[in-house]
Amino acid sequence: MSSLLEILATPLDDSSYCRFTLAIDPMTPKEVTFREIPMEDFFIKDLFETNEILEIIVDKNYLICKKKNSSPWQILGKTIGNILRINHKKNGLSIPSKYCTTGESSSETKFSREANQTFLESKVGKEIQELIELQIQPSLGAHGGSVRLIDLKDGQLFVIFSGGCQGCSQASVTVKDGIEKIITAKFSEVKTIVDVTNHSSGENPYFK
Repeated sequence: MSSLLEILATPLDDSSYCRFTLAIDPMTPKEVTFREIPMEDFFIKDLFETNEILEIIVDKNYLICKKKNSSPWQILGKTIGNILRINHKKNGLSIPSKYCTTGESSSETKFSREANQTFLESKVGKEIQELIELQIQPSLGAHGGSVRLIDLKDGQLFVIFSGGCQGCSQASVTVKDGIEKIITAKFSEVKTIVDVTNHSSGENPYFK
Protein backbone atom coordinates (compact mmCIF):
# COMPACT_ATOMS: atom_id res chain seq x y z
CA MET A 1 0.00 0.00 0.00
CA SER A 2 1.38 3.37 -0.97
CA SER A 3 2.28 5.64 1.94
CA LEU A 4 1.27 8.71 -0.05
CA LEU A 5 -2.47 9.25 -0.49
CA GLU A 6 -3.48 11.75 -3.16
CA ILE A 7 -6.40 13.93 -2.04
CA LEU A 8 -8.28 16.60 -3.97
CA ALA A 9 -10.12 19.05 -1.68
CA THR A 10 -12.96 21.01 -3.29
CA PRO A 11 -14.85 23.56 -1.15
CA LEU A 12 -18.52 23.73 -2.14
CA ASP A 13 -20.57 26.87 -2.72
CA ASP A 14 -21.87 26.54 0.83
CA SER A 15 -18.61 27.34 2.61
CA SER A 16 -19.40 25.00 5.51
CA TYR A 17 -18.90 21.99 3.19
CA CYS A 18 -15.85 20.59 1.44
CA ARG A 19 -15.53 17.48 -0.73
CA PHE A 20 -12.39 15.34 -0.43
CA THR A 21 -11.81 13.01 -3.37
CA LEU A 22 -9.34 10.22 -2.57
CA ALA A 23 -7.19 8.32 -5.08
CA ILE A 24 -8.20 4.93 -3.67
CA ASP A 25 -10.68 2.14 -4.34
CA PRO A 26 -14.25 2.79 -3.16
CA MET A 27 -14.60 2.81 0.63
CA THR A 28 -18.31 1.98 0.65
CA PRO A 29 -20.81 0.20 -1.62
CA LYS A 30 -23.37 2.92 -0.86
CA GLU A 31 -23.53 6.37 0.65
CA VAL A 32 -23.05 6.45 4.45
CA THR A 33 -23.67 9.54 6.59
CA PHE A 34 -22.12 10.10 10.04
CA ARG A 35 -23.53 12.81 12.29
CA GLU A 36 -21.93 11.72 15.55
CA ILE A 37 -18.69 10.11 16.65
CA PRO A 38 -18.78 6.32 16.14
CA MET A 39 -17.83 3.85 18.88
CA GLU A 40 -15.48 1.94 16.61
CA ASP A 41 -11.88 3.10 16.25
CA PHE A 42 -11.44 4.07 12.59
CA PHE A 43 -10.72 7.21 10.58
CA ILE A 44 -14.22 8.70 10.93
CA LYS A 45 -13.76 8.73 14.70
CA ASP A 46 -10.42 10.50 14.29
CA LEU A 47 -12.03 13.17 12.10
CA PHE A 48 -14.79 13.87 14.63
CA GLU A 49 -12.24 14.02 17.46
CA THR A 50 -10.77 17.16 15.89
CA ASN A 51 -13.90 18.81 17.32
CA GLU A 52 -14.19 20.71 14.04
CA ILE A 53 -16.60 18.45 12.12
CA LEU A 54 -20.40 18.27 12.32
CA GLU A 55 -21.17 15.76 9.58
CA ILE A 56 -19.34 13.40 7.24
CA ILE A 57 -20.79 11.76 4.12
CA VAL A 58 -18.77 8.88 2.66
CA ASP A 59 -19.60 7.64 -0.83
CA LYS A 60 -17.36 5.52 -3.03
CA ASN A 61 -13.97 7.27 -2.92
CA TYR A 62 -14.93 10.68 -1.57
CA LEU A 63 -16.03 12.38 1.63
CA ILE A 64 -18.11 15.50 2.12
CA CYS A 65 -17.32 17.16 5.47
CA LYS A 66 -19.35 19.86 7.19
CA LYS A 67 -17.40 22.03 9.60
CA LYS A 68 -18.59 23.57 12.86
CA ASN A 69 -17.16 27.05 12.62
CA SER A 70 -15.49 29.58 10.38
CA SER A 71 -12.06 27.94 10.34
CA PRO A 72 -10.87 28.21 6.71
CA TRP A 73 -10.73 25.00 4.71
CA GLN A 74 -7.16 25.85 3.77
CA ILE A 75 -6.23 25.08 7.40
CA LEU A 76 -8.85 22.50 8.38
CA GLY A 77 -8.38 20.67 5.10
CA LYS A 78 -4.71 20.04 5.93
CA THR A 79 -5.71 18.52 9.27
CA ILE A 80 -8.27 16.28 7.59
CA GLY A 81 -5.75 15.33 4.92
CA ASN A 82 -3.15 14.36 7.53
CA ILE A 83 -5.69 12.19 9.39
CA LEU A 84 -6.70 10.45 6.19
CA ARG A 85 -3.10 9.84 5.12
CA ILE A 86 -2.07 8.50 8.54
CA ASN A 87 -5.01 6.10 8.62
CA HIS A 88 -4.45 5.09 5.01
CA LYS A 89 -0.85 4.19 5.75
CA LYS A 90 -1.65 2.49 9.05
CA ASN A 91 -4.86 0.52 8.49
CA GLY A 92 -6.38 1.61 5.21
CA LEU A 93 -9.51 3.73 4.94
CA SER A 94 -12.16 1.12 5.61
CA ILE A 95 -15.67 1.53 7.02
CA PRO A 96 -16.97 -1.16 9.43
CA SER A 97 -19.40 -3.43 7.64
CA LYS A 98 -22.29 -2.50 9.96
CA TYR A 99 -22.37 0.92 8.30
CA CYS A 100 -22.19 -0.47 4.77
CA THR A 101 -25.08 -2.92 4.71
CA THR A 102 -26.88 -3.32 1.42
CA GLY A 103 -30.23 -2.72 3.08
CA GLU A 104 -31.83 0.63 3.77
CA SER A 105 -30.06 3.30 5.74
CA SER A 106 -31.18 4.31 9.22
CA SER A 107 -33.04 7.30 7.78
CA GLU A 108 -34.84 5.06 5.31
CA THR A 109 -35.96 2.61 7.96
CA LYS A 110 -37.28 5.36 10.24
CA PHE A 111 -39.25 7.15 7.55
CA SER A 112 -41.54 5.70 4.93
CA ARG A 113 -41.01 6.74 1.33
CA GLU A 114 -44.68 7.66 1.33
CA ALA A 115 -45.10 11.39 1.87
CA ASN A 116 -46.59 12.75 5.08
CA GLN A 117 -49.70 14.40 3.66
CA THR A 118 -50.27 16.43 6.82
CA PHE A 119 -46.90 18.07 6.31
CA LEU A 120 -47.40 18.58 2.57
CA GLU A 121 -50.74 20.29 3.16
CA SER A 122 -49.40 22.53 5.92
CA LYS A 123 -48.45 26.15 5.26
CA VAL A 124 -44.71 25.50 5.46
CA GLY A 125 -45.02 22.34 3.38
CA LYS A 126 -46.79 24.21 0.59
CA GLU A 127 -44.26 27.06 0.73
CA ILE A 128 -41.28 24.69 0.54
CA GLN A 129 -42.93 22.83 -2.34
CA GLU A 130 -43.46 26.11 -4.18
CA LEU A 131 -39.80 27.03 -3.69
CA ILE A 132 -38.74 23.63 -5.04
CA GLU A 133 -40.95 24.00 -8.11
CA LEU A 134 -39.64 27.49 -8.87
CA GLN A 135 -35.93 27.26 -8.03
CA ILE A 136 -34.89 23.59 -7.87
CA GLN A 137 -36.99 21.45 -10.21
CA PRO A 138 -36.05 23.35 -13.40
CA SER A 139 -32.37 22.53 -12.87
CA LEU A 140 -33.03 18.88 -11.98
CA GLY A 141 -35.47 18.52 -14.84
CA ALA A 142 -32.80 19.61 -17.30
CA HIS A 143 -30.96 16.41 -16.36
CA GLY A 144 -34.06 14.22 -16.39
CA GLY A 145 -34.47 14.18 -12.62
CA SER A 146 -36.80 15.41 -9.92
CA VAL A 147 -37.11 15.60 -6.15
CA ARG A 148 -40.18 15.33 -3.93
CA LEU A 149 -40.85 16.10 -0.30
CA ILE A 150 -41.49 13.32 2.22
CA ASP A 151 -41.57 14.84 5.69
CA LEU A 152 -40.18 17.47 8.05
CA LYS A 153 -39.17 16.30 11.52
CA ASP A 154 -36.90 17.90 14.13
CA GLY A 155 -35.40 20.27 11.59
CA GLN A 156 -34.68 17.50 9.08
CA LEU A 157 -36.39 17.76 5.70
CA PHE A 158 -36.67 14.32 4.10
CA VAL A 159 -36.65 14.14 0.29
CA ILE A 160 -36.52 11.49 -2.43
CA PHE A 161 -34.91 11.83 -5.85
CA SER A 162 -36.20 10.11 -8.98
CA GLY A 163 -35.47 9.92 -12.68
CA GLY A 164 -31.94 10.88 -13.66
CA CYS A 165 -31.14 11.90 -10.07
CA GLN A 166 -31.72 8.41 -8.65
CA GLY A 167 -28.39 6.60 -8.66
CA CYS A 168 -26.48 9.75 -9.57
CA SER A 169 -22.94 9.93 -8.22
CA GLN A 170 -23.39 13.65 -7.55
CA ALA A 171 -26.61 13.35 -5.51
CA SER A 172 -24.84 14.20 -2.24
CA VAL A 173 -23.32 17.30 -3.78
CA THR A 174 -26.69 18.31 -5.24
CA VAL A 175 -28.25 18.12 -1.78
CA LYS A 176 -25.51 19.87 0.18
CA ASP A 177 -24.33 22.40 -2.36
CA GLY A 178 -27.69 23.23 -3.87
CA ILE A 179 -31.01 22.18 -2.38
CA GLU A 180 -30.02 22.51 1.28
CA LYS A 181 -28.47 25.92 0.74
CA ILE A 182 -31.57 27.27 -1.01
CA ILE A 183 -34.14 25.89 1.42
CA THR A 184 -32.38 26.57 4.73
CA ALA A 185 -31.78 30.17 3.66
CA LYS A 186 -35.54 30.76 3.45
CA PHE A 187 -36.99 28.43 6.09
CA SER A 188 -35.69 28.52 9.67
CA GLU A 189 -37.66 25.33 10.36
CA VAL A 190 -35.26 23.38 8.14
CA LYS A 191 -31.76 22.74 9.48
CA THR A 192 -30.62 20.02 7.10
CA ILE A 193 -31.81 17.98 4.11
CA VAL A 194 -31.88 14.17 4.37
CA ASP A 195 -31.89 12.20 1.12
CA VAL A 196 -33.71 8.88 1.71
CA THR A 197 -33.53 7.75 -1.91
CA ASN A 198 -32.48 4.17 -2.54
CA HIS A 199 -29.81 5.17 -5.04
CA SER A 200 -28.62 1.57 -5.49
CA SER A 201 -31.84 0.80 -7.40
CA GLY A 202 -31.62 3.80 -9.74
CA GLU A 203 -31.14 3.55 -13.46
CA ASN A 204 -27.95 5.60 -13.45
CA PRO A 205 -25.03 3.28 -14.36
CA TYR A 206 -22.83 4.80 -11.63
CA PHE A 207 -24.13 2.20 -9.16
CA LYS A 208 -24.18 -0.75 -11.56
